This record gives sequence, C-alpha cells and structure tokens, in this order.
Amino acid sequence: MVKECPVCGSHELHPYKKSTVEFETLSERQFMITDNAYGKTWNLSRCHNCTYVFSNPCPSPEMVHSLYSKIEDPEYEEEASGREKNFNRIISRLEKIHPEKGVLYDVGAATGILLNTARKRGWQPDGIEPSLWAVQIAKKKYDLQLQQGDFTAVSTLPAGITALTMIDFIEHIANPYTAVSRAYRILKSGGTLCIVTPDLISLAAHIAGNKWWHFRP
Repeated sequence: MVKECPVCGSHELHPYKKSTVEFETLSERQFMITDNAYGKTWNLSRCHNCTYVFSNPCPSPEMVHSLYSKIEDPEYEEEASGREKNFNRIISRLEKIHPEKGVLYDVGAATGILLNTARKRGWQPDGIEPSLWAVQIAKKKYDLQLQQGDFTAVSTLPAGITALTMIDFIEHIANPYTAVSRAYRILKSGGTLCIVTPDLISLAAHIAGNKWWHFRP
C-alpha cells in the first residue's frame, strides 16, 4: 500500500474509487488503445494536497511494462487519419513556441502516427514505445526507428530534444515523477514538455462517468 503521493509526497491520501479489476484475468488486450472495456480500475486513492489520483496499491512497473510490450492493436492504425488531425493541433501549438522546430520526441509513440505527422511539418522525429508490434509497424509503414522499451527504465536516451510529448501516457504509469524528471534531463534549454492526460473534473469526464476510466495505474 502506497503511503505517500507519487507526485508531491504528501501523506494525506484518501480512498477515491474501489477496484473493479480481477488481477488474475488481466491480459495485454485490456491495455489496447482501442479497447472499449472502459470503467475498470485498480483501487484508487486521491491526494488531498495536489489532487493526484492513482492506483493504490499500484501494480509494479514491471507488470505494466510486460503487458504493454505484448500489445498488438491493428484497429489503432485503421484510425490513423483521424488521429493525425488531432496530432496536427498539438504540433501546431508546439510550433508557436518553437517555430524553428527541431527534434520532437514522443514517449509512448505507439505506431508513430504523431511522429510521422510531425516529420511532414519539418520536425526531426524520435521516440520510444514498449509494444514490439507497434515499433515494427512504425518501421514498416513510416520508416521510423523507435526505441522499444520503458521510458522510465531504459539506460540510454537521446539529448537536446526541442519538444517532448507524452500523449495519454502519464496516467498509465506508476511513477510519473520519474518520467517527468527524465524528460527534463533530455530536453534542451528552453525545450517544451507537452503532456496530454484526462482531467477528472472536466465536463467530458462528468458526461462520460465510469467510461472515463481505462486501467489507469
């Protein structure tokens, strides 16, 4: 059982949501991006100090990475054109900060749709992804050389990154502080970290209800 907040270190933690997951039946299929079995979670706690919501007890990083590394999700690529439109909006905002562009590094890059979109706009693409299947698709379809692995654990990472994106990534890991710290170390001076993550108090979350949750460590 976690006794302090993984983000701010506060000990003021309160129960937030009860588990609806049976650990014995978990498989990599339930971690697919396009899986529609929303609403299932581990036991969740909420930090009174910073309001961060997280699994408690939390699955080990090794367990989470093991499941993600086995994912195969062909339906994700079938939605490539729609995803590219969404990614273009993110990249446009980054270009307001960095009109000179440079290296865009995507954490949890999936099959490389965001990086391929960025490359079309003049960025140098780079990234990391745990799924072997996704890394192979990125190479075959987009000629992208993604590193396979866990961003928070791999020993070798690039440096001098202009912009680093974590799109729907930070809520799926057990150690967000480690991920952000590593991102800071590989960004160049004046570089930008872009995090996209669900907002539990947003209108969309209120409307979606339990569907907003999808195996969030």
